[in-house]
Amino acid sequence: MLKKNYILFYLLILSMIFIQCQCGDGPTEPPADTTAPTIISTSPPNNAINIPITDSVVVIFSEKIKAETITNASISVTNTTSNVVFTDSIAVIKFTSPLNYNTIYTVNILSSVTDIAGNKLVENINISFTTEVDPATLPPVVLSTYPASGVTINNITDSVVAYFSKAIDTTTLNDTTFKNSNGKIGTISYNALQRAAIFHPTTPFAYDSTYTFSFTINLKDTNGINLAALYSWSFNSPTIIPTASFVLPNDSSIIGDTATYTLLTSNPIGIDSVQYYVDNIRVGVDNTDLASEVSDFVVDASLFTIGTEHTLYAISYDSLGNFGHSDTMTFFYLWQEVYSEENDGFNQLQVPNDLRKMFVRSTDSTLELRYEYGFDWIYPYGPDSSVCTRTYVCGLDTFLVSCGDTAVDLGIYLDTDLNVGTGRRIGGGGTLNDIGAEYRIVLGLHGGNNALSRWNNTFTPFDTNTDSTAWDLIFDTLGLFNHNIPRNSKYMEIGLKWTDIGSPNLIDIVNVNVFFSNSCTQTFIPDFMPDQGSGHVRVFKENRYIGPLPVHNFKTSINRNSLSTDEQNHYENPFD
Repeated sequence: MLKKNYILFYLLILSMIFIQCQCGDGPTEPPADTTAPTIISTSPPNNAINIPITDSVVVIFSEKIKAETITNASISVTNTTSNVVFTDSIAVIKFTSPLNYNTIYTVNILSSVTDIAGNKLVENINISFTTEVDPATLPPVVLSTYPASGVTINNITDSVVAYFSKAIDTTTLNDTTFKNSNGKIGTISYNALQRAAIFHPTTPFAYDSTYTFSFTINLKDTNGINLAALYSWSFNSPTIIPTASFVLPNDSSIIGDTATYTLLTSNPIGIDSVQYYVDNIRVGVDNTDLASEVSDFVVDASLFTIGTEHTLYAISYDSLGNFGHSDTMTFFYLWQEVYSEENDGFNQLQVPNDLRKMFVRSTDSTLELRYEYGFDWIYPYGPDSSVCTRTYVCGLDTFLVSCGDTAVDLGIYLDTDLNVGTGRRIGGGGTLNDIGAEYRIVLGLHGGNNALSRWNNTFTPFDTNTDSTAWDLIFDTLGLFNHNIPRNSKYMEIGLKWTDIGSPNLIDIVNVNVFFSNSCTQTFIPDFMPDQGSGHVRVFKENRYIGPLPVHNFKTSINRNSLSTDEQNHYENPFD
């Protein structure tokens, strides 16, 4: 019996523990909301001024409010009739008619406003604001202008515009209320839609000037209210900047003794003069009428050292002293073109390198020649099948040969005594334009060993013997002042000293260009420049040139001074 009682006791204890554990894990009641609501913000805020008379008032609470506590009595505005629209925590007061101008209004929020937990505002709240002043009582104000104060206009024909805050009485808008201190004449108009007063200048504004415009206090709005104070502003007209730009020739040009550079100028009031500077030294002034805005300037490079680089720029001036710089042009005093001819008509697949142009430059000490071909050199000194091959079409047959197989012997024949009765007259299978050549320059495939030779006078002048022993070697290509046959270029350049050919004052030149042709005829094909029988090219020291001239039968050596005036002047330097 006792044992049974103990068992019941233990079961009772366990049941109580279980019940207590179950109760501890169950939900509990949240704490009660005892916090009073507050006002987060209002619009307008307290003590705000210049509030539009048609605005509403907005009150935002910190939490949800009981709708029944929001009434026209609990939220009201003094001296007005209004209705309150409420949602959750936002109350909007809408007035049944516009408020009065320049009036203080107070928003009254009573402490009876209650949140959804039953908490009321701690106290009554009052918020005040002041409405705007009646615009009809305000003076007109300039809101903005064109041009704005202190700016520089782009166009001297622009009009001047002022935009107002109120409509302007146009009977008060005239040249006594809208004027300028510069005495500028114009007409005045008014745009009612934009409330804009506009000054239209009768003539364009002057360049590089400052203009000041103003409105006096006699200007009135449509309510008869005057401008509160004098309003003025200033702006600038464009500064004249003459321009100058070279249009011919191109930058980095190669020129001869002289070159004409064409300058294009511009300026609203015209160009008064142009000054030219070579290597930063003024070398010329053009004061002629530049109404056409074009000026030509001749660069005289005859005193420069051949091969030198120089700069040229111009400054254009107007009558007010304003000026503008051109870009700086670079030019090179290099080769002077003295002869040019078109393709001679050879099959260009067979003979790709015929002569096209001859250039020359000379000083007291050196004579330099340059020749231009129709196609690039590929390998100018002989066969090299590893460089390239070229296809030749001869009738129905096609040949593939090395580019080097078309290498050139360029034979340049010089008549230094101007006497056809002395020297060599035969070359390349034909006459050398009736010139008796005392010297020969050979470059190309065979030119390495006998670059410059002198005619052996033991041979008869009219000998047709083409044996090279007719020429006495002077030196090989290493003895030339200049020797350049660049690969993949159309040019060959040769230079020697005047003393190497007897120091003549002038020479006649004819040259023969012999092509090796390992296709079709398997023979040499010559190309003369000038062509055989068409004259020669005469070159003087100091880069002076007359040519090409007809054949002269001079019997004795002559110098330039011995030429007739007609001979000296008829074939002038092409760059003079």
